[in-house]
Amino acid sequence: MDESIAEAKALVQGTLVPEKDLALVRKTLACSFNVEDALPVLHSIAKVDAPTWKATSIVQLARKQKVHKKVTIVFPKNYVTKCIAGINMYRKSFPSDDEAGRMGVSIKKLGTFTEKDLITMRDWHDESPKFDAFCDLAAWIRVSRFARITLPSPLNNCVTVDLQACAKRLETVNLKTTMDTRFGQVGIEEMAFFRRSEWLDDSCMKLVMSHLMDQDQDENKRSCIGAVNPLYARVHDEAMKLQVIGSSPLRSSNRMILVPVYLDGHWAGVVFDNAKSRAVVFDPMQTNKYYNQACTVIKKYFGNYSSNLKLVRQHAPRQEDTNSCGPLVLLFFECMVRGMAVPNVAREQLAYLRFRYLFLTSKGVFCRSPDTATSEE
Repeated sequence: MDESIAEAKALVQGTLVPEKDLALVRKTLACSFNVEDALPVLHSIAKVDAPTWKATSIVQLARKQKVHKKVTIVFPKNYVTKCIAGINMYRKSFPSDDEAGRMGVSIKKLGTFTEKDLITMRDWHDESPKFDAFCDLAAWIRVSRFARITLPSPLNNCVTVDLQACAKRLETVNLKTTMDTRFGQVGIEEMAFFRRSEWLDDSCMKLVMSHLMDQDQDENKRSCIGAVNPLYARVHDEAMKLQVIGSSPLRSSNRMILVPVYLDGHWAGVVFDNAKSRAVVFDPMQTNKYYNQACTVIKKYFGNYSSNLKLVRQHAPRQEDTNSCGPLVLLFFECMVRGMAVPNVAREQLAYLRFRYLFLTSKGVFCRSPDTATSEE
């Protein structure tokens, strides 16, 4: 393992000339799981069409059998997955793994490929999208310009962040890193959904909602803000949905409770404002359809929290595209927590809000600590 790490470092430093094949892919994914080191290697491997299954045979490899040693291609994932499943099935026909020995596939006119390389092909398919997305996140940040953003304080507290340094840092972050939230751990690769016009998934919602809960704590460091795990909204099994809600970090004594509502691929939000005896409902699309559906969700799953609260409809801001519902719901939650009016936001301000929430929830992973880079009021 030490030799592999030293070799990977030498490759990165340019003191070794890399042979860009699946063996290098294995070493890179094991030792250098970041955009800067991994992406050039992954992109050097060529995708080819799948052979026919009729031309493919699962084989037990003899000790001196000729196999491809410098593989620079990958077959489609469904083909590779089928080959690996076939190998596993064939292996079970032997009394033990030792007797099964090494295995692979023999493909007419293409030769024999080892099981190890087939597994690496599968890993290439699984991991490449993560690096591509994170690379695009860094590229988006690098070309963004937020200096002229005009939003009330503290919403404007990230306009002077060094975007170039932040993008550079992103390219060196280990994508196996996880971040702690009040709802559990979130993989750092999930933060790529903050970029451009991507639809925010529940991991992004968890990160920002957890950050907002940290802004109001009592003397025992318990949050005065409760929140429902966003995962509940996308769970179809009713028993599991109720379990996720029941295990969420909220108490009836919370000053406020943040409730994300997922409606057919669309985020809405509800805040139980116990201090003012109201339940504020926000649908970024401002449609009666989603407003009524959100009210139905409240009554069905949160009646014990909302029964004594007056329903109030939040009318601004308004969503003007298909994918900005997530950032707008998070803005609504933040303004409610801070006791400020929710401002209308232009398209360029939405891009800034996406970056701001990414930066504030990074917990120091990126270019510098958010606590020292900003001052939140």
